[in-house]
Amino acid sequence: MCGIAGALSLLPRLPGPPGSPDSAVSAGPSELFAPSGLPGRTRRPLSGHVLDLLRGQQHRGPDETRLRSYDGISVGVCRLSIVGGESGSQPVSVDCRGPRRIVAFNGEIYNYRDVRADLPGHHRFTGSSDSEVLAHAFEEWGITCLGRFNGMFAICARDDTATYLIRDRFGVKPLYYTRDDDLLRFSSEARCLASVPARLVLEPTYPDFETGVGFQTPFEGVLEVPPGHYLRVDHRTGAVVLHRYYCLEDFPVEPIDEAEAVHTFRELAEDAVRVRTHTDLGYGVYVSGGLDSSVIACLARPDALFSAVVTDRTYTDERPYLRSLCDHLGIACQTVTPDPTAFVTQLVDLVATLDFPVTTLAAFSQYLLSKEASAQGLRIMLSGLGLDEYLGGYTRHAAFLARDRPSLLRAQYPSYAPLLDRLGTAGPSESSVYYALINRSPRPGAEGLAVVDKLFSTQRSPLNRLAATDMAISLPPLLRADDRLNMRFGVESRAPFMDYRLVEFAYRLPDALKVRRTPDGRVLTKYVMRRAFADLLPERIGRRTDKVGFPSAVAVWLAGPLSPVVRRAREIVEDMPQPQPAPWSTAARQASSHDEFSRTSWQVVQWAVWSLLFQHGLDPAEAGGELTGNGRGRSAVREPPPPPRSTHLPSPSGIRS
Repeated sequence: MCGIAGALSLLPRLPGPPGSPDSAVSAGPSELFAPSGLPGRTRRPLSGHVLDLLRGQQHRGPDETRLRSYDGISVGVCRLSIVGGESGSQPVSVDCRGPRRIVAFNGEIYNYRDVRADLPGHHRFTGSSDSEVLAHAFEEWGITCLGRFNGMFAICARDDTATYLIRDRFGVKPLYYTRDDDLLRFSSEARCLASVPARLVLEPTYPDFETGVGFQTPFEGVLEVPPGHYLRVDHRTGAVVLHRYYCLEDFPVEPIDEAEAVHTFRELAEDAVRVRTHTDLGYGVYVSGGLDSSVIACLARPDALFSAVVTDRTYTDERPYLRSLCDHLGIACQTVTPDPTAFVTQLVDLVATLDFPVTTLAAFSQYLLSKEASAQGLRIMLSGLGLDEYLGGYTRHAAFLARDRPSLLRAQYPSYAPLLDRLGTAGPSESSVYYALINRSPRPGAEGLAVVDKLFSTQRSPLNRLAATDMAISLPPLLRADDRLNMRFGVESRAPFMDYRLVEFAYRLPDALKVRRTPDGRVLTKYVMRRAFADLLPERIGRRTDKVGFPSAVAVWLAGPLSPVVRRAREIVEDMPQPQPAPWSTAARQASSHDEFSRTSWQVVQWAVWSLLFQHGLDPAEAGGELTGNGRGRSAVREPPPPPRSTHLPSPSGIRS
């Protein structure tokens, strides 16, 4: 696990003689310069750009930082040592057959031992790391090696004809890039690539989903490589082309016996946990008291459990469920309790860490949990992230499927009344019903519905339509928060339920094995998982039918003791240069922050901090003082300098699918 960064010249280059070391056509590696188009940077060595990018993400890899320059490219890695010890140092170069291959990557290849065993005998290894296996696999099979990997990864791979920027199937690991004239730069974190003052770019549907559905970040000119895609840069022409190598549309629903489905699901889940815990290092599990994280904890038998506890009566008390799990496993649970007195300072660090705002209020609790896990000396943590999206686990999935029985839904999910009220505003089509359940804008529009229409069109079964929509809209911000908040404290987070074998199997399952109605009319979500692990879970947890994630009291704080912070945040947002997230500044005056499904105030305070940090260039202490009023009022907000020069990189068309 690490942070990667690089700078790549897009000027056409001639390949060196086959089998020869990389060398520049017109300059040695130490003389490679970036074009003069970057603002304020004239003929700068590529390595200088990469060093800047690495300094901005040093927290991702505190153990080692290395940088290497080759013909037209400079690549660097800051490494958190998990696999391979010293032999896992990167970037890796191999030349067992033909021209040298260069690889640098962030993530883990869980099945690298199996991949190594499949490689022909002429491959020579110097150590036992997954990064070295990845490099040899790329040398042997080229870009098709991606189909052999079970893991989470963002990869820079180079052969004699092209450089590839590759992202894993579901986008668990991040990878961003930007282009200025004839220079392409990439990084594990978007803010490292952005200019200050940042130019804000928001999609028209952003207020609907509180996240982007394309791949342009809010930093103008900074894009992400989409999940299941790779960017190919041709060395001869400098052409940059985006390719898709993985798609869940290829897995249609298949008939299967229930007993076989239960057995196979358990077998796959057990192996997903096994490959993620095959380590000499200690590891823990983030638990909430719910089904998913409890299953992971019971399978993994970790060294420690970590959970957030909120005592406010507005929220379900998860402590009885946590005690049941701890007693069942014989493991103590480390708990953190969010504190409003430290909120602003932690919020500033959280927003800076996330690159840009997220939808979930649980991000604040996750920030505290990751910090505590790191303080306890753990480098690997497991979570239950990802299952709800593809196995019908959310309350909105139950509402969609049982919308003809609203009174039974309200009886089963009393705390979700604001969500269930939205069913009354839905149009006649299935996609309009789900759009009503996920839309967060006070002014729903045709563009948001068109996004859901398009995602629904990729699947045939109702639950797979919901899964495709959630995997494209709601899951990416959760994955970004999970990656950033853990890496902020040097912790690697692993999500067994994101194992591609499990996801593909679930996509093939009939809907009746995912969600069922009980004889008394209740909706039983994640049916196949409940059956598969009925004997493994504490009974109290196994029979839960409510849905609660990591609790967060942020909504209550922002409506109560921290309401002055919200008012000041509105002023900052209203003063943002256009385009601004204006719908939130207006709606925040009307929306109730007690409504867990109206997160307007949460969005407003995040965007205010984002503007202070990335548009006004304030340091974290100044931003915190400005938000609380302990600064110098509006005069403390620096007048933004002239906007930076616009970039030329076109955004990949389309939406996540």
